[in-house]
Amino acid sequence: MRCRPRKVCEDLTVADERIAPVPFPQIDLAEFQARALQDRPEMQQLEAGLRARRALVAAKKADRMPDVYAGVIGQFNYASQRDRLDNPYINDPFNGGGLTPVVGVKWDTIFGAANARVNQAQAELEALNHKKAFAVAGIPFEVGEAYINAQANFNAQRELSEGATAARRWMVASLADLSAGLESADKVADAIKSYVLVQTEYLRTVNDYNMNVAQLARLTGELK
Repeated sequence: MRCRPRKVCEDLTVADERIAPVPFPQIDLAEFQARALQDRPEMQQLEAGLRARRALVAAKKADRMPDVYAGVIGQFNYASQRDRLDNPYINDPFNGGGLTPVVGVKWDTIFGAANARVNQAQAELEALNHKKAFAVAGIPFEVGEAYINAQANFNAQRELSEGATAARRWMVASLADLSAGLESADKVADAIKSYVLVQTEYLRTVNDYNMNVAQLARLTGELK
């Protein structure tokens, strides 16, 4: 029973009454490794970081170049009750208009500092590239190790299951022979001991195998 602070009690239930091996993944090792390189959160974060670093390097390089701009400035005025002056030497601010093209260059940079900022951004990008190369080399090995462990424990638990079944038959037969007076107590004890040891090893191997499958799902990005 589990009681809350307000003295409300609830029955505890076990999710699984007995441990059983999960199905072995029907995917080969190469597919698992490819999924890990594509779907793992670390790889997705690394790719996002690389895109950001590349954009930063491009921005730092652009800072070294001048900003060139062009435009047009215009003005138009009209007053209906005023006479129009056709004298080029007299300007009437209430009747007239015109357009003026504008071209300019703005260059705010310190050459040494700009190059240093570009080099720093490039170095940070190269550091991420090396991390990606390390991940690309290490993740398939990590997935392969988990896959081999899962496969080994899967085969081991099947063999131990057969061994536990045989040990149980031996124990039952020994108990029957003891009841009939055909077997000694020490032989029955050996049979019981053998069954308990084999069954315990079987359950431990099943647990290890299930954990291997869960770890394989985590390493390939299935569990996030």
